[in-house]
Amino acid sequence: AQPGERFIYSTGTWHILGAAVSQACDMSLLEMTRRWIGDPMGLRIPAWVRDPQGYFLGGNDMAMRPADLARIGTMVLAGGRFGDVRIVSEDWISRLCRV
Repeated sequence: AQPGERFIYSTGTWHILGAAVSQACDMSLLEMTRRWIGDPMGLRIPAWVRDPQGYFLGGNDMAMRPADLARIGTMVLAGGRFGDVRIVSEDWISRLCRV
């Protein structure tokens, strides 16, 4: 489908992707999230649910505080920056938010 026309969400697909990224980077999703997003933005990112193989779920159950989610929203509205720090590329935000 064309962007913005149809969306089918699959938690399982995101979980498999998260496990693959975790293996490729040789670090857990929790460590990546804390290092690349949480620490630069001052977010408290608690450990969340793991599957039986020990991989953190890639699609849900992160148990973040509403205030921390709001900070992520602020970063998205700022084109991927939080203060003076680039968290994600502006191009990625543009593609993500395209309607």
